[in-house]
Parts: sequence; C-alpha cells; structure tokens
Amino acid sequence: MAIKNYTTKVPAHRSIAEIQDTLVKHGATGVLYKYEQGTGRIEALQFLLRIKNQDVAFSLPVPWRKFQRVLEIQQVRRWNDEEYVYHVAWRNIRDWVMAQLALYETEIVEMP
Repeated sequence: MAIKNYTTKVPAHRSIAEIQDTLVKHGATGVLYKYEQGTGRIEALQFLLRIKNQDVAFSLPVPWRKFQRVLEIQQVRRWNDEEYVYHVAWRNIRDWVMAQLALYETEIVEMP
C-alpha cells in the first residue's frame, strides 16, 4: 500500500495556505516561511501559537525528499517527479497538522 495522499493533485501552495489558515484560526500570531536554497520551495513553516497567554514558537519542517525515498521504495510511478513529491509531502503535513489541532481542540492533548 502506498503512502497517504500519493494520488493528490492538490498543489503545495494550496496545502500550505490551508495549514496557515488553520493555524490562524487556532490562535497563531505569526507565520514565517523558510525557503529551500536554489529551488524557491518552502522547506519549513515557523509559527507562533498563543498558549496560556504566551507565544510559543514552533518549526514545522517538510522533508519532502524523505517522502521521495518512500515513494521510490513503494514503487509509486511518479516518485522521481520532484514537483509531484513536493505536493504529496505538503498534503500529508497538512493532514497531520489538522489532526493535531483537532486533538488539541477536543482536549485530548495539551500544547506544551
């Protein structure tokens, strides 16, 4: 079975925007994009979340090349298409952020 979202057609910029919108709805007071040198791709999101009346800094790296390695091992046809892999990576990160914030909202987990 291939990694989640391996069939996505959603561009990375849309996944990134959805993450940013969700962070803001959950109290983010700032979001910073960190770009990969030479490609212009976003390699990490850094953001501040207000927790217990204090801004807490988070960094969310997106190691998309690790996704590429997994897709190759799983013999996904487009594993060597970097733009495709980048989209898949961001879609998975988006799902992870949404799940984490849902757990926080329901008080199943606490933020540090």
